[in-house]
Amino acid sequence: MAELTPEIRARAPEASETRRSLFGHSLGGLFVAYALMRRPDAFETFLANSPALWWNDFSTLALLHEFSGKIARLSVRPRVLIGVGALEQEEPTLAPPGVDLEAIKLRVREARMVNGAREFADALATQPPQLRFVEFDGEDHGSVLAAAVGRAVTFTLRKS
Repeated sequence: MAELTPEIRARAPEASETRRSLFGHSLGGLFVAYALMRRPDAFETFLANSPALWWNDFSTLALLHEFSGKIARLSVRPRVLIGVGALEQEEPTLAPPGVDLEAIKLRVREARMVNGAREFADALATQPPQLRFVEFDGEDHGSVLAAAVGRAVTFTLRKS
């Protein structure tokens, strides 16, 4: 945060000094989840879309036990939006040339994108930040990004 804020200020001097939000998709969503676990006070709003929680054997979820103590000490709880495409756990029926279909199916099963995002949201709901979980019907890992950006803007700008 100490390095990120001055860089944002230099690139976008018109950005709000008080309303800070962090958005990420896929590995960027994992970064958002990690930032939330480590520094829940760093941003007003955390927006994790299709977070790749499977990375490093779901190690970011292991940080939940530390998170509860951090969140309890905050006077203002962060707002959190977790989104995922409803089709992200659907196993593919075709593979790109040169890629083993069974290997892709195994990776999809292991990643547990929808279930992992939902479990993360459920765990956060016990803390509690101001939380919203959205499963975007009919969207996969690539197509969900457009829907998620629109929802992220709305969630960020509307106070609950």
